[in-house]
Amino acid sequence: APYQIEELVVDRADSVTYTFPQVQQSFHYAIAVGDDRSPEYEVRVIDPPAVKRLRLHYQYPAYSQLPDRIEEEGGDIQGLPGTRVALEVTANKPLSKAALVLDDTLSLAAQLDGATARIALQIERSGAYHIDLVDRKGATNRDPIRYAIQVREDQKPVVAITDPGRDSDLPESLKVLLKAEASDDFSVEEIALVYRVNNGSEQRQALPINPQREMLVSHIWDLSAANLLPEDRIYYHLEALDNNQVAGPQKGQSRQYVLRFPSLYELYSEADQAQEEQLSSLEELAAEGQAHQEYIERVRRELLKSEELSWEQKKELESTLAAEAERARAVEELAAELEKTIDSMQDEGTGSEELLDKLDHIRELMGDIATPEMQQALAELQKAATDPDPQALADALKRFNEDQQAFQQRLDRTIALLEQVRTEQQLRAIVEQAAELARRQSQINRELADGQSGLRQQLQEGSLQRDTERLAEQLQELSDSTAEQNPALSEQLAHRAEDVENKALSERMRQMVRQMRAKSPSAAQQTGQALAADLDALAEDLQQMQDEYLAGEKDQLSRELRRAMRDLVQLSQRQESLSGDARAQDGSTELAEVQFALMQGTSQVVEHIAAVGRRTLALAPNLSATIGYALREMHDAAQRLGQRDVQGARHPQRKAMRYLNETALLLRESLDNLAKAQTPSA
Repeated sequence: APYQIEELVVDRADSVTYTFPQVQQSFHYAIAVGDDRSPEYEVRVIDPPAVKRLRLHYQYPAYSQLPDRIEEEGGDIQGLPGTRVALEVTANKPLSKAALVLDDTLSLAAQLDGATARIALQIERSGAYHIDLVDRKGATNRDPIRYAIQVREDQKPVVAITDPGRDSDLPESLKVLLKAEASDDFSVEEIALVYRVNNGSEQRQALPINPQREMLVSHIWDLSAANLLPEDRIYYHLEALDNNQVAGPQKGQSRQYVLRFPSLYELYSEADQAQEEQLSSLEELAAEGQAHQEYIERVRRELLKSEELSWEQKKELESTLAAEAERARAVEELAAELEKTIDSMQDEGTGSEELLDKLDHIRELMGDIATPEMQQALAELQKAATDPDPQALADALKRFNEDQQAFQQRLDRTIALLEQVRTEQQLRAIVEQAAELARRQSQINRELADGQSGLRQQLQEGSLQRDTERLAEQLQELSDSTAEQNPALSEQLAHRAEDVENKALSERMRQMVRQMRAKSPSAAQQTGQALAADLDALAEDLQQMQDEYLAGEKDQLSRELRRAMRDLVQLSQRQESLSGDARAQDGSTELAEVQFALMQGTSQVVEHIAAVGRRTLALAPNLSATIGYALREMHDAAQRLGQRDVQGARHPQRKAMRYLNETALLLRESLDNLAKAQTPSA
């Protein structure tokens, strides 16, 4: 290539200096002065060492269970504390020296193999690094790239209690099903239940798990050995630990919840209030239905007289029919509410298995009140209301009124059964509460004997005093509510309420609290022992009263069923005798009158059985249908006899006898059901 000439200005100097700017490649040069020229020299450009390729090999801490990883793009380091990173640096030329410089301060020498340098480090904190290179001619890499080191902290485990997932009451079993979800970025190694009773010391219970990153935990927490008393509170949460073996396990904690140990009074009060509200709603629906029934019958009679309804009457009828449809839906909704009450009573242990079965059966009865036939009759009536034919509307009104009357009867029976069951439940609640009061007093006495007479015992005795007063109130309230239904039971309950007042149980419990506050343990123990004896006697007395009541009710129902069974047997015999008379006195009109009389006698038995059915669920399932068939056949026979069709009457008469006999057998089955039941309403 031709030379480039650069003239230099010399100002009376015997030497000159010149700098070649921005030299990028090798070149030759010479200096010429006048006609003289220096030899030719060479300027050779040497490339500095540089990183051509950077390879990172990650080895994570064993606890993370992460596999090794190789990264060949970029140079930034990211990992957990304790991660080992092996760097392999490939330079553009052989090296004489290489080093990794941390945060511009600490230099770590690398092992060399020609143009390759290898170095390893364990990261503990975030920062930065660069790589210094020196080639075999001593040239260094200029402005080395600065790479980041980012240490990603091990995250704490996350744990949440999903069930109960709220503050709640302890069930009667004192066993709580705990469900939880837990997760960690690597592994949940341990989950512990941490709890304390009131202000007591914290206790820790490890739950059995299989360590993994995400898990669902289910554990039945049994508190039966905790010696709890009503109004005690258990504060609890879950703690989850991960498997960090470098910095130590990280801990995650759930939200804290509270379990409250309620008294039986509180549990039974909630269940009773729910039943009372449902009963009240049913009674309102029954009253509304009675008014609708009377109105619809009045409309039917007016229609038969005038053969026409005014516009206002049609609108009022439509409104009444819409209200009837809504009433049927309301009964179904109440059945659903009763199901929730049953589930709650089962969870809290406030209902025996027999009681829950009875309530569930009543719930089914409520669900069956609005029969498909009634729904169809309502739909037909709503359609007929728009029909100009007055006779069609009158017929539809009659059919609907018949079905609506059956609806009302089923509703009335459901209300009566619920009232009966509620009375039994209230009596059972009183008996169990009295037994619980005696047990609580005895436990407080034991704690006093062990030298405990602190704030907990004082609070417990105060709670016991309040619940004793509530028991006296319940005895009087139940006495008032049963005064009309069962005067004897009402009188007994009133006497028990007076006994509680006369023995001054509440005042003596206040005295015991004062004795504990005054640091008089011996006086408090003496008062407590006397109270426990009186409470035990009250509990036994109430238990005996309950047993006598249930036995008396069952005996009365049994007598009613036996009477109905005897009446049916007699009716069957008279029906058989009438069939014989029909063969001997062919064509007599008196036979029809006798048949009608038998039918009326059977109807009276039906009413008698229906009255029993409003007090017990022990009646055999097919009883109503079977005696209904007997009535239908007797009616058919009476009509045929009235038409002097003696031969035609024989077949329905034989069927009527068979149904009467089957009904008597079903009454025997009902008696057996009642005998096996623990309570009369069973």
